[in-house]
Amino acid sequence: MGKEKISPKFTAMKRLISSKMIKKTKEDILNPRKKGLEKEKSPRNMPQVSSALFFKHNSALVPPDRVLVDTNFINFSIQNKLDLEKAMIDCLYAKSSHRVHKGFSHSQTCSSGFTPVFALGVICAGFQPAIAGLALISQGMLNLKSSE
Repeated sequence: MGKEKISPKFTAMKRLISSKMIKKTKEDILNPRKKGLEKEKSPRNMPQVSSALFFKHNSALVPPDRVLVDTNFINFSIQNKLDLEKAMIDCLYAKSSHRVHKGFSHSQTCSSGFTPVFALGVICAGFQPAIAGLALISQGMLNLKSSE
């Protein structure tokens, strides 16, 4: 049986107490603010903003002129007294013109509790009809004025 080597313990102790370590701790004690300055100079990671949002509207939505509007959006905007165009722009963060969804019908507006005359009048005032069902309105066959 041989003798156990002592050198690994000695080198570990030598590594713990070195002249470089003494210099580092001495500098830390003498200049405690130096650490804070080094952190401020380091580059920060900032999140990149999409270049499509340059003028506060999303130009990545292409083409912005073909947005289909559903009756749920129209009824919600009527209930909450929202301007349809402004609410659409706020919702999409994009400039857009709107078209009425082909699922729009008189029965949907009647079931929601609004008279179809009022809802259709709101739609025809600012929207372009995209279906043949609203051709009656554009031809003037349906009277949009409410009868009292």
